[in-house]
Amino acid sequence: FPIATEAAEASADAPKDSGQTRSEHILYVDDEEALVFLSTRLLERRGYRVSGFTSAVTALKQFRENPSDFDAVVTDLSMPGMSGFELTEEIHRTRPDIPVLLTSGYLQADDQQKAESLGIRETIQKPSTADKLAGALEKILAEQPAKMHVTGK
Repeated sequence: FPIATEAAEASADAPKDSGQTRSEHILYVDDEEALVFLSTRLLERRGYRVSGFTSAVTALKQFRENPSDFDAVVTDLSMPGMSGFELTEEIHRTRPDIPVLLTSGYLQADDQQKAESLGIRETIQKPSTADKLAGALEKILAEQPAKMHVTGK
């Protein structure tokens, strides 16, 4: 972990940002606690708001409480209790328009086909870099209609 942390901190200190201020809220789900912690921090340093969970069931409960609060979902494929595919199906039952990005350490050809059939916008093979994840998020969010962010009057 120390090597990954040092590299991640160096990468996060010099994000490849276009100067645009990010404000999107990302639901990040992976059963590896260290990965949730690290990815959450890295995405936050790039300006995203991130809600990270190690339990897909807990993440789904949070999503269902306020589905319009989230702009995108990043989920691991293989998790105990509920797979990334199952989580995607449940999330899309509540809100079919939300973009989902799937990560996996081992993505088979049939997994890729299933991801496409479920409407998953991007797949990323683990281990991946923070830049690759941020780039994929930027891509899928750019394809979304603009969301109105209302500030207090």
